Amino acid sequence: MSASPRRRPLRALCAGLLLAGVAASDSVLADRALPPLAAYGELTAFQPPTAVIDKRVYRVAPGFRFRDHDNRIMVPVPPAIRGKVAFTKDTLGQVLGLWLLTPREIAAFEARLKSR
Repeated sequence: MSASPRRRPLRALCAGLLLAGVAASDSVLADRALPPLAAYGELTAFQPPTAVIDKRVYRVAPGFRFRDHDNRIMVPVPPAIRGKVAFTKDTLGQVLGLWLLTPREIAAFEARLKSR
């Protein structure tokens, strides 16, 4: 059964808006928003309740969240995970959030560090 001639433009508009929304959501996920005050470092060991970032041992805070390259929360965190990360700390200096960075995000952090 085909749509009436009056409804065809409306369906085309709805389909266009849906496709535009999908395209916009993909670009948002590709460039995720990291906290502006996140520190940058290299995660070399992770064994809860500790994480070693840039040869410094940090405790992991209650409510800790680890996000992978695709911004998915990883539970449990694989112990063999290594790489460049962005991280936030709570008021006690414990790691509260940890983001495994993409090559593009690493380049952005390193460019920001060079400009200081």
